[in-house]
Amino acid sequence: MVTYAVSNKSDHIFDPAHGMGAFFTAAKRLEKTLKREISLFGSDIDSELIDQIKEAEILDPKDLKNLQTKDFVEIALEKKYKSIVVNPPYIRHHRISQDKKQTLKSLAQKHLGYELDGRAGLHIYFLILSLLSLEKGGRLSFIVSSDICEGVFANDLWQWITKHYRIDAVLTFTGNATPFPGVDTNAIIFFIENSKPKATFSWAKCLVEDRAELLKWVRTNFDINKTNPEKMLSFERSLKEGLKTGFSRLPQTEEHKYTLADFAVAMRGIATGNNDFFLLDLKTVEQFNIPEEYLVPTIGRTRDLVGNVIDEKTLQALDAKGRPRYLLYIDTDNIADLPRSVRNYLEHGEEKGVNKTSLVAARRTWFKMEKRNPPPILFSYLGRRSSRFIHNKAQVLPLNGFLCIYPKNNSKAYIAKLIELLNQEEILKNLFLVGKSYGSDAVKVEPRAIERLPIPERLVQQVGLIP
Repeated sequence: MVTYAVSNKSDHIFDPAHGMGAFFTAAKRLEKTLKREISLFGSDIDSELIDQIKEAEILDPKDLKNLQTKDFVEIALEKKYKSIVVNPPYIRHHRISQDKKQTLKSLAQKHLGYELDGRAGLHIYFLILSLLSLEKGGRLSFIVSSDICEGVFANDLWQWITKHYRIDAVLTFTGNATPFPGVDTNAIIFFIENSKPKATFSWAKCLVEDRAELLKWVRTNFDINKTNPEKMLSFERSLKEGLKTGFSRLPQTEEHKYTLADFAVAMRGIATGNNDFFLLDLKTVEQFNIPEEYLVPTIGRTRDLVGNVIDEKTLQALDAKGRPRYLLYIDTDNIADLPRSVRNYLEHGEEKGVNKTSLVAARRTWFKMEKRNPPPILFSYLGRRSSRFIHNKAQVLPLNGFLCIYPKNNSKAYIAKLIELLNQEEILKNLFLVGKSYGSDAVKVEPRAIERLPIPERLVQQVGLIP
């Protein structure tokens, strides 16, 4: 990352979240190779970091004179740099204060012309500010989680970036080569120059951990013909295709006639707001004598399911294990309409403060559950190599660890064919084309995203399904 940033003959690097100075150390190691001195500039909000760097003797004290204990968001546009290298703080939107969130939204409005979606994390704004802090011809190396090009805000963000900046290369990683082992995130590195955009860029996926191979790729100006295919997959991609497919995903040129939306609609499962209270096991049902008409069968965790079918035997097995699989499903606003045993359980919940938890308290009636019809097909919301479509023969109402899939034709034959189609390996692999990728090859697919799941026409014909 530092090699790219200073290969424009820059004499400095700036790191807006320098931590213990990993990029600074790399820059100092490069000085001998480059035969020039590299000055270090940086900022971080942790006031103890500079002292810790001094104590660890990581850098010479003279190299620390340009480090500031300041928030990059507040100082970003005070100065421009020729070389910026960033591993931003990964702070999701719900951990950002309302005041700071408003500051960030205003910043986006000023420079992008619109406010980013409220679910954009702090790392998104670090990318924007880093780009705005580049001199003309300046270079940015930015390592971040892949949700930056997969989230709801991604399309507008990257349209703005690629209109004003040149993407030279994008580097992704397999689970075997991740730079952050054990961390539940899928890393991606962007190499961007503040120059006129171009129609193509280099894209690579690192298959094994090999620093020498990565350095060679950078030093040859991302030449895809100089990489070892056993260590790196590399492509020259069109910017148009990359924007459409997503920079974190393998290049796609095939157009598909069908998507899941041609066969079904998707909806998330039920968000109870407090599973410990609203999701009951058989023992609790019997203890409080909850009548059957106020309970519906449910499934809360993918680990409670084995195979691609959930039926009565599945539910019986969960009872035998003491697993919660009964959802308290109340469809009235008037507590007086409920039997005494149900009221007793609700009073028990109020004693525990269930009615004051955030999502529950936001309801008009705290104990009234949101409505769903039992979906014929379930899909796990976040899958780790075991994503599958599940035939819901038991008519359960799933919680929001699942997606509800409602086929457009409710005949048994149609549903069976659709499940057979969706569980084919080729289609399951296509989940990575529409979902958010995480560490350990996990993929998370939102309802609207899964409706865009590509389905090859030949597979549709193979199972004899007509949309």
